[in-house]
Amino acid sequence: MVANTFSVTSWNIQRGYAITTQYPRWGLNLDAVAAKINADDLGLIGLQEAEATYPISGLRDIAHYLATATSLHYYYGLNPLGSSFQGSPILSPYPLYGCSAHPLVADSILPSFAYTECHVRLSDSKNLTMINAHPPFTPKDVKRKHLGMVLDRALIAKRSGPVVITGDLNTKPWEEDLQPLLAEFSYQFGNTTMFPDGFPSATRPPSKSKVDYIFYSGLKLLSARILEETWELSDHKAVNAKFVWL
Repeated sequence: MVANTFSVTSWNIQRGYAITTQYPRWGLNLDAVAAKINADDLGLIGLQEAEATYPISGLRDIAHYLATATSLHYYYGLNPLGSSFQGSPILSPYPLYGCSAHPLVADSILPSFAYTECHVRLSDSKNLTMINAHPPFTPKDVKRKHLGMVLDRALIAKRSGPVVITGDLNTKPWEEDLQPLLAEFSYQFGNTTMFPDGFPSATRPPSKSKVDYIFYSGLKLLSARILEETWELSDHKAVNAKFVWL
C-alpha cells in the first residue's frame, strides 16, 4: 500500500438498510456494503448513519460488523444519549490513534449529536487528522452550531498537518452555514476544471441533494468521483476522492 497516494470516502449508508437487487424489499444490506468496500479502493471511510442500537439493523454495532468483514481498523466514537440515528464511525486501512468523539447537546427534543476525530498513520513519517460528521438537517441553529464545532476542531488540527473532513453535512455548497468551512478548506467537487458542470448530486432522486463532502487541506486532489453503483445500497451514493501527499 503506497501511502503517498490514498483514497478517502464519505458514505451515508442509511443504517445498512435499503432497497437492493439482492434484497428487493427493504432489507438489511450490510454484507453488500462490506462487499463494495472490499471490491473498491475506498481508503479512509467516514460513515454516517451507522449505529449500534437501531432495531432494523438487528441492534448490530455496524462499524464493528463492517470492520470485521473488511479487515479494517475502526473507531465508532459514541452513541450519544443512546441515539439510534447518529453513528459516524471511521474505517481505515491504516492504523488509527488519538481518536475522540465530540458531543453536541441540542437545546431541543433532538438527541445529542457527535462527530468523530482520529489521527491516521499512513506511514512512519506521514500522519493526518480525519474528522467525520453528520449534523442534523433541522433545527437550523443546531446545524449551524455543529458545523461551527467541526470547523473549530479542523482549524486546530490544520496547524499540525493535513486534514480531511468527511460527512453528510445536510447543507448545500451555496448555503450560508457552509461558507466558513469553504473559506478554510477545499472540497472534492470544488475544482471547476475537473467538474465544469459544478457540484454533482450524490443522493438518489427525487432528492438529488448536494450535501455529501470531503473537505481537505495540506493535500493535492488527484481525482474525485461519485460511486454510482452504490445507489442501491443507500439513499446516498458514496463519494470518493484520491489524494497525493504534498
